[in-house]
Amino acid sequence: EPYTSKEKGEQIDINENGTIESIKTEVTTGRGFNGIGEIKWSGSGFADTQKSFKGTFDGNGKIISNFYISIDKNIDSSEDLLATALFSSNEGIIKNLGVKTSKKLKSFAIIAGVNGKFTSIDSSAPEARIESCYSEAQEGSQFVSALIGFNILGTVENCYTKGTTNMLQLNELDPGIGCCKISYLDAGGNFRNCYSTLEYKSNEIIMPFVYSTGAFDRDSNYETVIENCYSTSAIILGNPSNHSILRNCYANGDLNLPDGVNTCGGIIAVAGNSTVLELENCYFKGRIDLNTNSESYDIDGLVGNKTDKTTITNSKYLEKSLYVNGELQPDDENAATEEEMNSYMKSVLEVVNGDGAFKEDTNNINNGYPILSWQ
Repeated sequence: EPYTSKEKGEQIDINENGTIESIKTEVTTGRGFNGIGEIKWSGSGFADTQKSFKGTFDGNGKIISNFYISIDKNIDSSEDLLATALFSSNEGIIKNLGVKTSKKLKSFAIIAGVNGKFTSIDSSAPEARIESCYSEAQEGSQFVSALIGFNILGTVENCYTKGTTNMLQLNELDPGIGCCKISYLDAGGNFRNCYSTLEYKSNEIIMPFVYSTGAFDRDSNYETVIENCYSTSAIILGNPSNHSILRNCYANGDLNLPDGVNTCGGIIAVAGNSTVLELENCYFKGRIDLNTNSESYDIDGLVGNKTDKTTITNSKYLEKSLYVNGELQPDDENAATEEEMNSYMKSVLEVVNGDGAFKEDTNNINNGYPILSWQ
């Protein structure tokens, strides 16, 4: 049957294709699924309308398959883009849910566009939570974030992403707007006990676990905490811009960067000059290649563009793994030998397992590297 609005008492053309059809047809054809909740983006860069989901959505371990949204090419602004996800806006709890995409999906995020209260960052607001959820991307699908778009004072816990994706391309002139494994932007939120094995078809794209952090210049005291997390490719955090804490995290995998990228680290790609960073019990094992024509560049096994506000404790990377234009770069005090990495750092338990979040990979589901205790 067609969908009938209880408020207006009339049938609604959900996918806006000009024809009123059955609910199933409306939400699976045309533009695709119409996200739960509402979020609109104002020209000033803040959301001027947010009607969030505020309850508890328990997926009970079930899976939504062939999830489909299709953003039109040449989309005019971020207003429509931000709302494209299963939940456009969430201020409640989403848990125990898996979402497998259609290979034709083209969206901002998969689980939630916004997790938290966008219109006013307020520590007294109820905490938005996404827990025990995952997304699986079919090759051909395109999105900015594999899990959530913006995480604002929210918590993401015991979640993971996997599969293969392509860069989101909005039009023929724009090659893409970025891609990340868990969250595109975080403002004072928490990520705990999460991992990602998501792959991008080209290794020449920076695809961080969390793309960026910041509090929209409203209050720089908000902290982003990423702990007990791992990624099977380089970079946990791309571009931090506020107080960011990374604890008990690791990344492995090679990164070959094209010309134009002049700064990169294995755990944090680029630290902002005013960013306060704390790196504790983290490590990176892989190779980074910068290919640049610039005489000014910075390559590091842990943090690109380290400043005097960067604190590194008990964190290592594999020595002789940093190259610029094919030439080996010198290591610093945080480098470890292959023997050291293989002997005690491959188990990682002595390095990252500060609170027992990890366990040994006895069934070799992660090539011998530690897995989370809930896996």
